[in-house]
Amino acid sequence: MEDLDWLDRELGKRIRAARERAIPRLTQDALAQRAGLARTSITNIETGNQQPTLHALWRIADALEVSACDLLPPWPGPGPGKRSNSRGLPADVPQGTRAFLERLEDATPTRRRA
Repeated sequence: MEDLDWLDRELGKRIRAARERAIPRLTQDALAQRAGLARTSITNIETGNQQPTLHALWRIADALEVSACDLLPPWPGPGPGKRSNSRGLPADVPQGTRAFLERLEDATPTRRRA
């Protein structure tokens, strides 16, 4: 989905950075072997050309000894001069992504604060 290209690229950057920070530093081939994936998949994921499945993301995170949450990019909040809509989404969030997040928010039960 074109609307999520930014997410694919950012996720790939974060996976690559985690791989390069690993001690000892991991090659794409070593990460692929640890995660049970093909090296070309790791290459494509790191460049944002391939979306990892949820299972692949968990296996990559496990191989890197980090949480899958650590690999996900933070929400791109509104920057200077960018307004949010009534749901708090930045104005520049692609429409397809916006619709998906709004449906997800509508379907997610709210938690009570203690």
